[in-house]
Formats: sequence, C-alpha cells, structure tokens
Amino acid sequence: MHVPAMMIRSPNKGGLAALLAAFALAVSVGPARGQVRGRALLETITVVTGTGDSVQAELGRLSVPEDYRQPAGTRITLAFLRFRGMGAGAPLLYLAGGPGASGTAAIHSRRASALLARRAQGDLILFDQRGTGMSDPTLNCPEPFSYPLDQRVDADVMTAAYRRFARSCAASWRDRGVDLARYNTEASADDIQSLAVAIGVSQLQLLGSSYGTHLALAVMRRHPTLVNRAVLIGPEGPDHTLKLPRQVDAHLQDLSRLFAADSASARELPDFRGQLGTLVARLRTSPVRATVYDSVRHDTVGVVVSAFDALAIAAGLIGRSATIAQIPRIFGPAMRGDLSPLAELVPEMSRRAEISAMSAAMDCASSSSPQRRQEVSRQAETTVLGTMVDFPNPQWCEAWGVSPLSEAFRTPVRATMPVLIIAGTLDGLTPVQNARDVLRGLTHGALITVVGGAHDNLADDSRVSRLITEFLMGGRARDTTISLPQIRFAPGGAGGHQ
Repeated sequence: MHVPAMMIRSPNKGGLAALLAAFALAVSVGPARGQVRGRALLETITVVTGTGDSVQAELGRLSVPEDYRQPAGTRITLAFLRFRGMGAGAPLLYLAGGPGASGTAAIHSRRASALLARRAQGDLILFDQRGTGMSDPTLNCPEPFSYPLDQRVDADVMTAAYRRFARSCAASWRDRGVDLARYNTEASADDIQSLAVAIGVSQLQLLGSSYGTHLALAVMRRHPTLVNRAVLIGPEGPDHTLKLPRQVDAHLQDLSRLFAADSASARELPDFRGQLGTLVARLRTSPVRATVYDSVRHDTVGVVVSAFDALAIAAGLIGRSATIAQIPRIFGPAMRGDLSPLAELVPEMSRRAEISAMSAAMDCASSSSPQRRQEVSRQAETTVLGTMVDFPNPQWCEAWGVSPLSEAFRTPVRATMPVLIIAGTLDGLTPVQNARDVLRGLTHGALITVVGGAHDNLADDSRVSRLITEFLMGGRARDTTISLPQIRFAPGGAGGHQ
C-alpha cells in the first residue's frame, strides 16, 4: 500500500509510524473482497497544515469496487480527511484538479487556511480520488518520462516516445491487476455517492477546482439529489478536455497586449505572439545547442533547443499568474538570440515528466466529442501553439488501452441546484468561455468573472472568497465582475502581483 509522507500525527500514539499502524489495522479489519458496502474506517489524527497550524481531523478509508458493474470483483480503497465544522450545513467536499492531484494534500498548501475557514457552514472533507494521494492503489508510473536532452526533437518524435512510455506504464499496472479502463470520471462520481453513504449524509456541497469541476459536473448529472450546491473554480465542462487552439491563441494575444503595455516588458516583447511564431520557425530550421545545469545529474549537460521545446515551454507558462510573470524574463532574451533562460527549462518542462496513469486514463476516457475533435484539428493549423497545451493528449490515448466514455458523457449538464462559477480573463487553461458553456444548462447558476485572474489565483482575492462564503452559507449568487491588480512583469526578476 502506498502512503505518501504527510505531516500528520496521532494524538495518542504520536508519529507517522502510528499512522501507518492505524492504516494497517484499517486494512486488516476492512470489508472483505467482494462486499459492496461498508462503513468508512476512521482514525482521529492531528494534521499540521501548510501554515504550520495543528488541526484535529478524522482520516477515513473506504472500500469501493474498482468496477461498479462488478461489485463482487476487485476492490480499491479511497482516502479522505474530515474536519468537523461549526455549522450544521451539508458537508463541503473538496475535489482537486489535475486530474491526478491529491485532495488531502491541499491541507499542506498555502490555501489551507481558506479551506478550513469553510467549516463555518459545516464539515470540510478533503478527498483523494481513485488512483491519487493516499488512496490505494496510487497510479503513479514506476519511472518518470525522459527523453535525451542532446537530441533534436519534433512533435512526431515526442509523440512516439510518449506512446512507448504509456504502453510500458500501462503494462506495469495491468501486471498488478489494475484495470485502467475503470479509472474514469463517471466511476469517480459514483465513488462520491459511496462516500456520502459511508459517512451517513444525504447531501454534500461541492467545491471543485479545474478538473475537480469536471468531476463535480459528473456528480451533478449522475447523482443530482446528492448535491446541495456547488462552487466551480476554473470550470472544465463535459466536452472541454481538449482546449480549442483559437481560444489559446486569443489568450496569447491578450498576453501580448499586456506585455506591450508594460514599459519594461515592451522593450523585448512588443508582440509576443508574433515573436513566438518567428522564434519557433527559426528553431525548426536551426535548433540551438546550449549548456545548462541538470538538477537530476547534478552537472552541466548539453541541450539541443528545438522548436518543440519552445512551444512546450510557452504552453506550460501561459495559464498561471506565477508563470505568466516569468515570460518576459525567459522569452525576452530568446527574441534577441540569447536562449540560455529558455534552455534552462528544457529538461523539466519539455523532456521530462512525472506521469500518473490515473491522470492519463481520466483524460483519455473523458475524451472529446467528434465535433470538438474536428474543430481542434482545423484550428490547430492556423494558430501558434496548435494543440501543444494538451500534448501528449489525445495522441497517446490508444497506448494506454483506455476507451472513451459514451458520447452522452460529453453532452451539457442540466441541473437545478445553485451553482457558483469563478472564471478568469487571463486563465489560459479554463477560459471564461468554458463557464459560459456550462452556465447554459444551469437553472440557478451565476458567474464571478475575475478580470486579470489566471488559473492559479481565481479564488485568492478576499472579495471572491467572501462571495464564496456567502454562497455556501445559503446566499443567492449573482453575476459579478471583480478586477485584480495588474500582473507585474519583471524581465530580469521574478515578477508577481503588485
């Protein structure tokens, strides 16, 4: 059983060893294989949060079928943390993004205090979805993906490499008896219903972020009476798994205008989108060799910076405020011939990756409708980044051996419970248009548009947080616009919000 290191201690026994012993006891007395139902096994613990506070919680483990169509078959274990609240409202269930992020690990993040503040309305539950965090199994690939740094690459070369990797990782989990086809969003939605039954509640409030909103929408469709109300931060609708290249391109244009309006950034990036296209075209013809420090080898190594590398790095930077602020520092020098800052990122942002089989299986199963796939293919031909934001999805899906869910899964969700959506105008991963698409099916939906908000800071502003609190306490949500301070771009430094 995989148990990642966490800052948790038992109030009576003390230390991680006691927690592991409690886990072992829970497994030994848990439901027998083939038993469909069973209550969650709970251990009272103390959690040290990301802000250094000690908070009492219940660590729960729940046995569910890997395949709900075969309840007598293989079982898996789901982990969760339950923090008792002050209010009597329906428990608030946090659904992490990714897919593949650990919900329980959020208690160790900088947002721990904001999450714990939600206990004013009722219990808070941090949930590790199947295949993630402290759930068992946790489907991380045995080895990270890696491609030689000193070789020239293109999309075809990297696609083939990722497919080889996917086949190997998938085979390793099949050999251990794991059916990756059962790791999909519909199964995770049914897990949440099982969790509610196990802890004895008839309704939950949902707080989803990024992919967590994709899962929340599936719960709203499959188990509508379970959901009291929902908050969706950075929404990904049922047919939004693949990004539309023109939306990504429009985001590049928005960033270009921001850089051009900033006195320091404008000197080197007066037209970021156009300059990026020129740089990529130049690297396709003439890749650049550079020497960088490799943190894995702890030595300097030679790197060949190809057009693919520049596209991969750009795609990885454009969605979040913390990385958007770095673009002038990284790409500014590249536009005048100094590729050193860009080359330094090639190892970790283009040639290597820690990969979760759960993440790949979930995205491949969610897939996209035929209409959206056709639109993505058509738009990719005339945009700078093309399909790079999603790479290597969907190119590697066949190698994982995972089939798409039915087309019904990708149809709009229609629901009547209150839903509050938060979307940002600088979010390059879940754009505002996603929110508008989702809202069409919601009878009681409202949108907070965060002007200047990116994928990583949509709920950080105190005004947004207050509106979320009021909504979760039973208030009526209304369409609202909130503007954030301008991102500060520092060509020679870290950048950030003023």
